[in-house]
Amino acid sequence: MAGTIERVGIAISASNPDVDLGLVGDVGRALLPTDGLWRGVIYGLEPQILIAAAQGQPLAEANPFFAAAPPPFGFLVWVVVWSVLVLGLAALSLRRREL
Repeated sequence: MAGTIERVGIAISASNPDVDLGLVGDVGRALLPTDGLWRGVIYGLEPQILIAAAQGQPLAEANPFFAAAPPPFGFLVWVVVWSVLVLGLAALSLRRREL
């Protein structure tokens, strides 16, 4: 949901530069990185000609089915760290239960 709010904010800020909802998307992407991974998948599936045609158009980034760039390397590292943390917490939680 945070990624969608960020995309709506991009669309709004194209016409009204005083509105900035980018922080919501950044925080949401850090807490639950599924939106960032979704953008990476979309980038990988899009034809390069479509990406080139949409460069420089501010409303193209507001589309939830478009990504102009792949996820940054730092984000992918965070996804790996986040996955290890979540799986570790799940294993710790299940270890304390009687099965």
